[in-house]
Amino acid sequence: MKKILFLLLFLGVAFCASAKEKQKKQKGPKSIPVFLYAVSSSFNDSITYITDIQKVDSGYMEHKHILGGMREYVGQLDAYYKAKGQRRLNTVFFKKDRKKAEKGFIKLKKKLMKNGANLKVLPQGEFTFKSEKRPAAE
Repeated sequence: MKKILFLLLFLGVAFCASAKEKQKKQKGPKSIPVFLYAVSSSFNDSITYITDIQKVDSGYMEHKHILGGMREYVGQLDAYYKAKGQRRLNTVFFKKDRKKAEKGFIKLKKKLMKNGANLKVLPQGEFTFKSEKRPAAE
């Protein structure tokens, strides 16, 4: 009788732990603020554009160092230039901390200037990153 009670108690605890773990997985990744900036260059144009640092409140991480929706952020910049009739190579950078984003932005800007790029800043009023929707939890 004691063995049966112990077995039932053990199965109950295991069932509850499994349900809790399943519930955690269903919530999906939590939203975090991220700071984005991008570089846009073209082989047909000598001008290299760089965006201001922009805060997106509802970013999410797919893995430890991979921003979710990165393709969509690059696609937003592609669509902006496509509407202007230009085809450009776009690269988006992100950081979770504003100070680190500013440091990376300055470092990138200096590197581009050193390599002789004709650099122009694309102001935030002209182009703004929009938050990307998180995928539905399975």
